[in-house]
Amino acid sequence: YKNLSYTSYLQKNEFTYKNGDIYSKTKNGFAERNKIHPHNIIMHENEIIACWIPARSSNVFLVKDGFESYTILDKWKKYAPQLQAISHKKNYRIPMRDGIKLSTDVYLPLEYNDTLPTVLVRTPYDKTIKIHEFIKYVHRGYAVVIQDVRGRSESDGEWIPLHHEVEDGDDTLNWIASQKWSNKKIGMIGGSYLGYVQWAAGASANPYLKAIVSEVTAGSAFIDMPRRGGCLISGMLAWAFIVSKKNLDASLLARDDWDEVLAVRPIEDIPKKALGYDIPFFNKWINHDVEDAFWQKGDWQKRWKSSHQIPSLIISGWFDDNSMGTTQALEVSKNFKDKKIILGPWLHNSNSSYDLNDLHFAQNALKDDLDLIPLLWFEKYLKGNNLSYLNDDVIEYYTTGSNEWKKANSWPIPNSIEKKYYLYSISNAKSSNGDGILLDEIPESGYDFYKYNPDNPATHLIDMSNNEVSFPANYKNQELRDDYLCYTTPVLKEDAIVTGDIELTLYFESDCIESDLIIRICDVDENGNSIKLADGVFNTKYKNGYDKKENMIKGNIYPIIIRSTKFSHCFKKGNRIRLSITSSALNLIFPNYNSGTNEKKIVTNKVHYGKIYPSNLKVRIEK
Repeated sequence: YKNLSYTSYLQKNEFTYKNGDIYSKTKNGFAERNKIHPHNIIMHENEIIACWIPARSSNVFLVKDGFESYTILDKWKKYAPQLQAISHKKNYRIPMRDGIKLSTDVYLPLEYNDTLPTVLVRTPYDKTIKIHEFIKYVHRGYAVVIQDVRGRSESDGEWIPLHHEVEDGDDTLNWIASQKWSNKKIGMIGGSYLGYVQWAAGASANPYLKAIVSEVTAGSAFIDMPRRGGCLISGMLAWAFIVSKKNLDASLLARDDWDEVLAVRPIEDIPKKALGYDIPFFNKWINHDVEDAFWQKGDWQKRWKSSHQIPSLIISGWFDDNSMGTTQALEVSKNFKDKKIILGPWLHNSNSSYDLNDLHFAQNALKDDLDLIPLLWFEKYLKGNNLSYLNDDVIEYYTTGSNEWKKANSWPIPNSIEKKYYLYSISNAKSSNGDGILLDEIPESGYDFYKYNPDNPATHLIDMSNNEVSFPANYKNQELRDDYLCYTTPVLKEDAIVTGDIELTLYFESDCIESDLIIRICDVDENGNSIKLADGVFNTKYKNGYDKKENMIKGNIYPIIIRSTKFSHCFKKGNRIRLSITSSALNLIFPNYNSGTNEKKIVTNKVHYGKIYPSNLKVRIEK
C-alpha cells in the first residue's frame, strides 16, 4: 500500500485504482467495494496507517507501529488476556457410548496453574484446517479441543450429517470434563455445521456446556436444510459433494456442468453420474421424506429441554443460507437469561462484503470486533471476567435501506406492530399475473391462478461463484413469467421499516395432488427493480405436518402457512413492497413433478382471497 499514490484520491468520494479495484471514501479512509473480504484502508492525517480485511471469525489488521489506538487492536490490548505460549498438541481417540472413537486434538497453554476452561470445536471439515481461527484461545489461557465428527477425516463410524451430534457432543463434553487439566467449564464455537453441533450438544442438557458462540448455524432438516419446507434443497448438493468422501474435497465444487448435474433423474442417480460413486447419506436424505425417527434424532430444537439454558452468543446475517437455523436458535433462546444476538446484512460468508448485487451498504455494515466479542463472551461465562466492552443490549441488528445498526432487548423487537396485508387482484378472478395488490382491508372474494410446467421451471437467482443461494438478487425479469403471481402495495407515502420474518397465510387450490410454493418479499423501486429480501418454500403434501404426507384433492381449498427468512429493511418513500408466489425455484429446490411420481404433470394452482378465504401477509412494522 505504500505504493498507492493516495494524495491524488483524497478529494474523491470514489475512485478506481489502476488494477481495477474500486474504493469509496469513508470517515477514516477508503473501503474496497464489490469484493468478498475487502481491503479497507485506514488513514490518519492523510497518511495510510492500517489495512483491515474483515471476516466472521478472524479480522485481519496490518497496522503501522504506534497507530494501534486508531484500530480495534487497541481494544484487544485493553480487554483481551495477555498472550501465552502453546504446548504441543496431543491427539486422543475418544470413545462414544456405542464404541465408535472420534479423533480429537487437544491444545494447552505451555504454562498454567491448576485447571483450564475449554473451547470445544467439532467439525466435519478436518480438524487441522483453519485452526488459526481457534488457536488464539490457547494463547489466552484456554484449552482448545478440536474434533473430527463421526465418520469424518480421522474419526471412525459412518458419516450421516445431522444425525449423531446430540449424543456424540454429550459424550465429548463428558470426556473433557473428566480430564485433569479441565475445570469442567466448556464453551463451543463455530459456524454453519460447527454451529449446528453446538445446539445439538446443548439439546443433551450436558451440565458442563457453559457457553456457546453460534455463528450462521444450521438448523433441523425440515426447517432449514436439506428438506426445508418439505422441499428437497438442490442448493445443498454442492456441499454434499465436497463432504462426500471421508476427507473434505473442495475441488468437487468447481465444475461447469451444474445445470446438467441438477437435471439428472432419478435424483438418487446424481452422485454416481456426476462423481462416479454413490453418497450413502444422500440416499438416506432422499429415502426419508417425512420427519421420522431418522430426522428427529438430530432435531435439536424439538429435543431441547424447555428448562435448560446456556449463555448464547448468536451471530448471523439476513442473507445467510442457513438463516432458518438461526431462526430456530432465536426461538430456543427466547427465554434465556444470558444471550446476545448480532444480525447483520451478511451472507453465509458473513461480515465480508459491502455490496450484494443491487444492495449497497455503508462502511458500518462490517464489524471489526466480530472475533473479539466471542473471546469476551468466553471470558465472562468460562472465566467469570465480566468486561465492560460487552454492553447490556441483547440484540444488535442492521437495517438495510437506511443502513444503520440498531439495538433492542428482545426478539421479535418490541418497538414494532403487527400488520396484515390482504391479497387481492384488480381484475378480480381468473387473473394469471400482474394485477395483484396488497391491501390494508379484507377485499371482496376472488382468486388468481397460474400454470406451472415442470419442464420450464422458474429460476432462483444465486451467486454461483461463492456458493451462496440466498443472494438478494433482482427478480424484475423473473416476475414477468406467466407462472408468477405478484401482489404489490401502492407506492409508499412514507418510509416503512419491516423487521422480522414474514408469515403468509394462503388459501390454495390445485388440480394436482401436490405442488411446491415459493414466496419472496421484494423491494420494488420506481424503475420496477424488484430486490429479494426474504423467501420461503413449502411442499403442499406437508400441509398438516412434516411427519406425514397428504395429497391434495382437486376442488378442495387448503389453508397453507409459509414462514419466510428474516430481515430488517427500510422500504423508502416512493418504493413498494411486493409478495411474489410461484411453484419452482431452479438452483434452490428440485422441480416438483406435481404427480408424486416420476411422471411430469402441468399443474394449475389457484390462490383464493376475500372474506371467506382471507389470504394475507403478516409483517412487523417498526414504530
